[in-house]
Amino acid sequence: MASKRSKTKRSKTSSTTDRISDLPDLLLLTILSFLPFHSAVSTSLLSKRWRPLCMSLSNLHFDDSDGEKSGPPFISRVDKFLMNRENELVIEEFGLKCNGDYDRTLVNTWIHKALELQVKNVSLELCIRGGLYQLLPDMYTYGRFEVLRLKWRILVDIPSNFYFSRLKVLEFYYVQFSSYESVTELLLNCPVLESLVIQRCKYQSGCCLTVCGSALKNLTLKTAEGNDQESKLKIVIDTPALETLKVGDSAFADIFVKDTLLSLRTAHFSVGIDRDVLRESLFRLLDNSFHVESLTLTDKAVGALDGDTRYGLSIYHNVNCGSDYEFPIFHNLIKLELRVDNWTCWKLLPKILASSPNLQTLLLPWGVDLGHTSQRHDYCLWSWPRPVPECLLSNLKTIEYGAFHGTNDELSLFEFLILHGRALQKISIDCSDLKRKSKIRKELLTYGRGSQSCKIEFIN
Repeated sequence: MASKRSKTKRSKTSSTTDRISDLPDLLLLTILSFLPFHSAVSTSLLSKRWRPLCMSLSNLHFDDSDGEKSGPPFISRVDKFLMNRENELVIEEFGLKCNGDYDRTLVNTWIHKALELQVKNVSLELCIRGGLYQLLPDMYTYGRFEVLRLKWRILVDIPSNFYFSRLKVLEFYYVQFSSYESVTELLLNCPVLESLVIQRCKYQSGCCLTVCGSALKNLTLKTAEGNDQESKLKIVIDTPALETLKVGDSAFADIFVKDTLLSLRTAHFSVGIDRDVLRESLFRLLDNSFHVESLTLTDKAVGALDGDTRYGLSIYHNVNCGSDYEFPIFHNLIKLELRVDNWTCWKLLPKILASSPNLQTLLLPWGVDLGHTSQRHDYCLWSWPRPVPECLLSNLKTIEYGAFHGTNDELSLFEFLILHGRALQKISIDCSDLKRKSKIRKELLTYGRGSQSCKIEFIN
């Protein structure tokens, strides 16, 4: 009997012991650092033991969205965890997201305090009433930045004297530059910059942006949609060490590549069809990116390459753009993703496959609704190419097919791929939009296979 009571007592004791709070402060702070700031602060409600730890967190992110308004008032929260912090307790990250009627002097005070705390990673998302927010001059002379992200209604007016010797990541979203030429000057003063994003930004003056950097590895460029000034803009990419490139153009910038991107491994292009200058930019990008291992082309890019007659044909290297464009040979390409819509022509697919002899994975995430396409344009009908692309005969292992509708042209494309795909291991098909599912599935399973080990996976 005594033994049974002792066992019960030990069980109750073990179930109520707070063993986490017994961990060392340094370990607890490490655990809290992996949580979102708001969640980490909420742990102070669990135990008095946790309250001083929250005041010592090195990653401070303040967001005035609805989730944070459910707690203490936003300004009071920033004052409590930032302004009352001792300068000896340096911070690694500072994030500030404000949308509304804020005193700019107060916002400046918060940012200045973060700089005093020797912050390395700063993210500002500011949409304050009363016009653009102009960055503190101290930010341009602050030498400790390793990561800097700026978003929304912020004016970036770059001075003549500055130097970001440690900056590795620089991201601009929807901000406004005093001039595009000044951005080039900024990049020239970031000697170790590895990652750059310029997305949907506007500028007050200038016509030429040279994206440069001997250490730059990752680049994302998306020009501002609906910005008439972009029609006069020239973008030059001068990045010899670039490994990842994403280019999206909703305006009319003319894009050039200074030298072949020999280090490029991943490319994502959403450029084309709106105007001739965009198509020519796309062709130049492809001609200088033939070392890529992974390539994504969106519907705009595919439409331009295939000479989409909705927008007419262009002239490039004295030949018709689109269907007459000769792809470079992508010897290193192993993954190809084509994002298409019902308007896209599909005579292009065999040309891309023929230019990718070592392709292993083909992704068609939006499906190839050839039936809908061919109802609009007779020239879009799928026909089996000759000769069969080399990648199908030797290397292509995986095909992921988006929304499948079961039209005759889709079935013909599927039959061609599975019949000639001698190295195929799996074809996955999204059947969620497929009518007569059981009948179509049975028909797909009857087609001859070039690879007896190929499996068909139906996704609902």
